[in-house]
Amino acid sequence: MIEVPPPPGPAWEHAPTRENVRGRARRLRLWLIATGAAAVAVVPICVLLGVPALIFVAELLLVLLALPLEASAMVALRRTERVLRTYGWEAFPASFDMISGGVGQRVTIEFARGHTAPFGGGLLNRSPKARSRRAHPELVWFAGDRRFGGVTSPVGGGLPVLLYRQRRAKGKAARGTAEADALAQKAGLDRASSSN
Repeated sequence: MIEVPPPPGPAWEHAPTRENVRGRARRLRLWLIATGAAAVAVVPICVLLGVPALIFVAELLLVLLALPLEASAMVALRRTERVLRTYGWEAFPASFDMISGGVGQRVTIEFARGHTAPFGGGLLNRSPKARSRRAHPELVWFAGDRRFGGVTSPVGGGLPVLLYRQRRAKGKAARGTAEADALAQKAGLDRASSSN
């Protein structure tokens, strides 16, 4: 297990974390621009080439279906950034299960002995320093609220992934201080209380 203590302060101040999120945002903006340009370019190209209307409609729908997916990815990236600006990294042991269909992982983080919380989200990549290509980190960095979710990364913080709590915390685990509630709301994690 690679033991690197998380840096103090907000996770956003950690350079590898910040650069990863900014790089993903740049790539996503380029994809949005390219998709929009393709959507605009399809019309004159199909008219000039005399392509039948059915192909034109199919191509236009295909391109326009990508825009909502890219926009939702941009929203998730902005949420990731908000969490990283609000919370600092903490190190915790974790275990992983693949969600059927390979669309994500179930990450169970052990916050204290006997106190675990399941989270669902994107694929958490292995640490670049891990020896095995299929290794999952036994220890992760987590920034967020244990009751709602947050961002996790392999030790080193360079590969942040947004996670949400699979089941809302209940009972004693659901209660938090007023300060913790305010932080969760500021980060956009406690969406239920902001809608009331």
